[in-house]
Amino acid sequence: MIHWLLQPAAECPQIIHDEAPGWLLSPAERERLAQLATAKRRGEWLLGRCAAKRLAQRYVAMETGQQPSLDALVIARDSEESAAPVVVFDSQATPMDLPLGSRWVSGAPLVAVPGRRLGYPVPRVSGMRLPISLSISHSSEMALCALYAAGGRWKSPDRQTYGISPGFPPDGLVQVGGDIERVAPRSDSFVAAYFAADEIRWVGQALGDEQALMTTVTWSAKEAVLKALQVGLTVDTRRVICLPATGLELNAEVEPGWSEVHVLLDPELLSDALSRAGRLPPTDALDWQIRGWWRRAGRFVLTLAALHVTGGPYFGR
Repeated sequence: MIHWLLQPAAECPQIIHDEAPGWLLSPAERERLAQLATAKRRGEWLLGRCAAKRLAQRYVAMETGQQPSLDALVIARDSEESAAPVVVFDSQATPMDLPLGSRWVSGAPLVAVPGRRLGYPVPRVSGMRLPISLSISHSSEMALCALYAAGGRWKSPDRQTYGISPGFPPDGLVQVGGDIERVAPRSDSFVAAYFAADEIRWVGQALGDEQALMTTVTWSAKEAVLKALQVGLTVDTRRVICLPATGLELNAEVEPGWSEVHVLLDPELLSDALSRAGRLPPTDALDWQIRGWWRRAGRFVLTLAALHVTGGPYFGR
């Protein structure tokens, strides 16, 4: 199940004023925050952490009946090579009964070496990694977190978390990506540089304000897919084709308000992505599918993508 949480900055005034709430960050994360040079970057980073930790906290509470403090949940990176976020319990946190499948990680970096400020060490954290896939995005005063966990829909009484069932088989690897963008026109040069021919024709059929919406959805969906592949904007975005639909997906359990995004993927891009992650079976030995969804949230567009891979020694059959 894919769960998501939209976090407005207005719900956390301290972040708006470039302050880190004492209840939010672990010591290692406070060290990382001090390395961020600008107030804008610090605010975005804090807002994204707030969304991710609140969603992860609800996951742990639903799985274990225990609610960890937010500063005991650390958003780190699995390795120096991967930008995908992971959630670990700080080794200094109070011991808890963790969900089945959690594993010990040692020295997970909070930021990769190439992205740190020159002369600063890389903050690291050790602890138990949660068996989930996570994605974080922010735009202006809003942050979005998406979380994939095996199992059913959470029954959240406050209705602040929701879910989409992508309809994948229970085995294999699942990676999720999420993105949030403010709806705005994109120039013809932007579309020509980053959109494939099918996407250009697709958005060109929309009229007036709908064209700005469809262009924003298409770009956001591309980012979500590239996050699910864990390559980000390091590849030619035209290798991913996203065609947003206006009707709800019929073949999966989808929260009201979401519509499907039809995703076409360059198969070699999947192979490249798996190679970066250290998983090297040939693409033709794998069974895989990728799905996407979008919805409006006021002035913003939210997109989700999920990759499912089976076959080969790493993914089960």
